[in-house]
Amino acid sequence: MIPGGFRPDIDRIVRGSLEDEAVIRRVRELARDGVAATELIVAGGYELDPLRGRLRVPNGEVPLTERETEILALLLARPGRVVTASEIIERSWGAEADARYLQILRRHVSNIRQKLEQSGGGRALRTVRGIGYRFDSGASLRRSA
Repeated sequence: MIPGGFRPDIDRIVRGSLEDEAVIRRVRELARDGVAATELIVAGGYELDPLRGRLRVPNGEVPLTERETEILALLLARPGRVVTASEIIERSWGAEADARYLQILRRHVSNIRQKLEQSGGGRALRTVRGIGYRFDSGASLRRSA
């Protein structure tokens, strides 16, 4: 019994296996929906809500996937400093950086850049060739006129 009354969505989770992908997905959804306040990661004019997967920029808000949120959280936590591709992969995927994971990371970074550009978030996400990525929180932001 879960204190606070019966909730069918929670009851199904309690009866399910924690290794079941559907249970894991539902727990994440409930966590995102049920938390009123979370800590934001702030760098310059950017605010990342890591629980809800939203990046606020001066001109709006950028919805992010779970993986994009993980990547940006690592970069925004260290604005202006390079985070190696290996570290991002190890912390986000729990795997060693190999050619496959590097390509997946590049695809996610490309998607993040497109979302930033479309929302007026500027060109803050920088590639440091052969090393990794850096988030320049002071990068010029494109303003809507």
